[in-house]
Amino acid sequence: MLVNRGAGEPTDSFAIDVLPDTAILKNRKPFFVPDFADNWEYRVAIAYRVSRLGKNIATKFASRYYDAATIALVAVPVDFDNLTKHSAMATAFDDAVAIGDWVPIEETSSLQISVGGKAITLSAEDVAIDKVVAHLSRYFTFKIGDIVVPLVTDVTLPIALDRTITGEMKNTEVLNLKIK
Repeated sequence: MLVNRGAGEPTDSFAIDVLPDTAILKNRKPFFVPDFADNWEYRVAIAYRVSRLGKNIATKFASRYYDAATIALVAVPVDFDNLTKHSAMATAFDDAVAIGDWVPIEETSSLQISVGGKAITLSAEDVAIDKVVAHLSRYFTFKIGDIVVPLVTDVTLPIALDRTITGEMKNTEVLNLKIK
């Protein structure tokens, strides 16, 4: 599921897109640009892997429910008005979300990533993953292997044919995506 919280919005204000598992681009496969829109970009995000079953999780216990993070790239059409008005439709197609290799979570106050040559530092307050998990668990039962992607950055990357996008977390390459 994708959780979209715009910059400056309170952490209890969310727009949620629940995606089918076919929306996740796995195993370092290339991304094939869909033909239903002409102009595409990636929104850069951090994905969290759920590691235990949970419902109605208190914020102070939320960190027990995820064990790894990685870089996520969410493909969105830039100029396809019909889809961008309904963000779930714009991101729920097959292979819409590229997920990198998982990196174990450690207690840290900031997360530094580099994607497509852009360096990003996110503080724990920026991501607010504990609040996101607690909020969502009021409505969803989290299961092992679920993925939560808080969209908290304004960083985008253009999608161009024959481009390769790489991403690093903790000085380790976790994402290497070819665009076809």
